[in-house]
Amino acid sequence: MPGFNPATQSRQQTGEFGYRIHPKGDKIDINAPDEPPLQDFRVVGYEYKVYRAPGGALLNGPPRPAGICYHCGSPIMHCIVIENPKTGEIVDVGETCAERVGLDLTALREMLRERGRAAQIEAEIERRREYAKSRAEQEAADTAAFGEHGTESRWDSGCRCDDCSTKAPHGRVERLTYGKCYCDKCLQGAIDSGKYYYEAVRKLVDLETNQILDARCVSTKYGLSWVVNDEDGSASWYPYAPKRRDTLTKRGVVEVNVKCLMRPYRYNDEPHVKEIVMLEAADTDVWGQPIQVSLNRNTDEPI
Repeated sequence: MPGFNPATQSRQQTGEFGYRIHPKGDKIDINAPDEPPLQDFRVVGYEYKVYRAPGGALLNGPPRPAGICYHCGSPIMHCIVIENPKTGEIVDVGETCAERVGLDLTALREMLRERGRAAQIEAEIERRREYAKSRAEQEAADTAAFGEHGTESRWDSGCRCDDCSTKAPHGRVERLTYGKCYCDKCLQGAIDSGKYYYEAVRKLVDLETNQILDARCVSTKYGLSWVVNDEDGSASWYPYAPKRRDTLTKRGVVEVNVKCLMRPYRYNDEPHVKEIVMLEAADTDVWGQPIQVSLNRNTDEPI
C-alpha cells in the first residue's frame, strides 16, 4: 500500500471501535483521519465468498463470510476486487472500506449496481437449486412410502397432482376433471362442487347414422348457421333453427336438444362457458318428432 507500511507502522486506538487486524499482520485504526487512501488501486471485479462444504454445497445455517477485507481485516462475503496497476497486486476490500479509501466512485457505483443484479440472479439460482434438491429428496421419500404417482395409495397419502387426481374416489370432482370419468357418482360430485352445471344444448344430428355431428354455430351476414368441416377439407353449411323441419331433413340432418355438462371459466377477464361432455339426448327432435341419438360417455364404473 503506497505511503503506508502496516508491517512497520501501528496506530493508537482513538475511537470506540478499537483496533482491527490488517491481513498483513499489524493493527490499524480505520477511523484515523490521516489513513492513506488506496488511490493507486482500481476496481476490477466482484466476488461473493462464503464457506462451502466439499462439493460446493452451502453449509447449514446462515452463510459465513470467507473473504477478508484488505483494508480493515474484517470478514466479508461481498468482496470488491481491486488492483494496483503499478505492482499488479490484486486484493479484496469490503463495500464500506471501498467507499472510504478513495477508489473511483463512478466505477465503484457502476460495479455495485452490476453486483446487485448479479447477486440477485445468483441468489435466485441458488434458491431454485436448493428447492429442487429438497423437492427431489421429498419425492423419493414419498415414492418409497406411498408408491408412484397415478395410484390410489398416492392419492390417499394426500397428493393432488394431475396424475393422482385420476385415481381419486368416484364422486370426487377431481375424478371427473382429470380422470374423465362421467359415471353418475362423478357427475353428481361435479355438480355438488359448484364448478359445473347442466344445460340443454342444441345439436345437429345426421339422420342416416343417428350420430351427433361435430357442428359449430357461427354468425354470418345471413344470420346464424351450422358449419360442419368435412373430411376432404371442405365445409357444409346448414341453417340454424329454421322454422320448418324439412329445411334440414331434406339435407339429411335435424336438430335435437342434448343435456350437456358445462363448466364456466374466465379468459381475459371475460366470462366463458366450455362444454365438457354430452350426457343425454332428448327422445324427440326440436320439432317434437321421435328420434334416437347414439351417445357414448366415458366411465370406469357402470352408469
